[in-house]
Amino acid sequence: MYDAIHLDDLDPRRNRRQRERNAILTKLGGVCCFCGAEHPETIDHIIPRSKAPHLEHYWGNLAGACRRCNQAKADKDVFDWWRAQSFHCQEREATLRAILSEWGLLQKLL
Repeated sequence: MYDAIHLDDLDPRRNRRQRERNAILTKLGGVCCFCGAEHPETIDHIIPRSKAPHLEHYWGNLAGACRRCNQAKADKDVFDWWRAQSFHCQEREATLRAILSEWGLLQKLL
């Protein structure tokens, strides 16, 4: 019996994109950067694409988020939206702020 090999599996760009996606989804411990739900399904643009399209693929602007949080935040200011949520967490906010600061993005939110 032979194992099937799909041509997509041989494409190094596809494998790289999947590795990058997995790294983004797990960079904050594999939880939603907002509510802390395990195994986030989507990648959120912390500074929304509508407000900073040049940051769409910028690593520091990407974080794993559950579908509910990603859709609810939409293009709102991340901290204004987040602080109004019952699941807001100072510790997660500090972590997200540190990442944004490290990548020089925090001042873009101010």
